[in-house]
Amino acid sequence: MVGALAVAYRCPICYCNAVGGNDQLVLDGNSIAVNPAGDLIAQLPAFREAEAIVDTESSAVLTARPTR
Repeated sequence: MVGALAVAYRCPICYCNAVGGNDQLVLDGNSIAVNPAGDLIAQLPAFREAEAIVDTESSAVLTARPTR
């Protein structure tokens, strides 16, 4: 769905999701970034805090490595 929106609007989209819990809400992370072609170029891990610098013009799929 995010990839289709990136293609329709011809722009990169970064979907940033929080991690943790708040009352009955569970926030699972899994942030993603797609380029203007709709290709997934970054995906951060689930249930872990992480950050990444993303080249939004890239077509290479990136994966985040957890830091310890």
